[in-house]
Amino acid sequence: MNSHHSVCQLHVKKTCDFTVVYVSVALINFVSKDVNLYQSRLQRESAAFEESRRLANSFRAQPMPLPSAPVLPEPRPSTLTSPHSPLLKTRHRAARRASFDAHVEARRASAQRQLEAIEKEKAKEEAKRLVEERKARVVRAAPVRKYRLVTPSAVPRPLVCIYARAKDVMVGIQKARKLLPIIKYFRSPLALNDLTINRSLLEQINLKPVKSIEFSFSPFFSHTYSIRLRQVCALLYRPRWRSSNDNCTLKVNVLSDKSQPQIQVTFSNGSVLVIKTANLTDREVLEFIMIECSRNLQT
Repeated sequence: MNSHHSVCQLHVKKTCDFTVVYVSVALINFVSKDVNLYQSRLQRESAAFEESRRLANSFRAQPMPLPSAPVLPEPRPSTLTSPHSPLLKTRHRAARRASFDAHVEARRASAQRQLEAIEKEKAKEEAKRLVEERKARVVRAAPVRKYRLVTPSAVPRPLVCIYARAKDVMVGIQKARKLLPIIKYFRSPLALNDLTINRSLLEQINLKPVKSIEFSFSPFFSHTYSIRLRQVCALLYRPRWRSSNDNCTLKVNVLSDKSQPQIQVTFSNGSVLVIKTANLTDREVLEFIMIECSRNLQT
């Protein structure tokens, strides 16, 4: 028996007396099954073809008959109308047109006036800007100042002996105690000659003819001279002295080069006094300023 083309099915049947009987069944062939399916398909196709032929032969088309004359609807009866001229309102329309033209002309004139005003304003601003620019580009020479050099006279100062007596030392200490409000502005020890600056000397200074005093010193030139110049500046910056000489302006310039310290005194009449403070004490500087101030007050 070929297992590829047929299959043998065996059914087992059990009886009441528990005996097994084997029953053989006919073989199932797959080829015959395929042939039966193909034949049934051909029968269905032939039946469908016959039905379509029958339906085609049963239809009989008959064209519609052509009419002899076209069929038109009956016209609707209408009455004649008499023509009437429309209401044109020419005068009213002409008046409105004239008022509209006048309004448009007024608007155009107003816009033109605004444009002209803007142009005039721009022209004024441009002219003003040109004047300021030309004025700024003009370079004028500075006025020539009058300088009067004063040669300081050497004032002999007594030498300080190392082996000073106790009495002289006590006198110096008492003077220093009296000048304590002045010495507290100093940042370093002073020479003994600087202790001779008392309150009476500061009260005698009258700087009414002085416009400004400018202090210029460089810390790189000499530490001692810079300290002296700062001491004079501190003396003139005292609140009690500033209250009576508020018209005088004090300026301090700290230079970075190794230039000598100096004091430039500018008077109200235009004259300038330049004092080189390299070899002068504070008292000598103040005395020079007092002398020049008294001369300007007399003139």
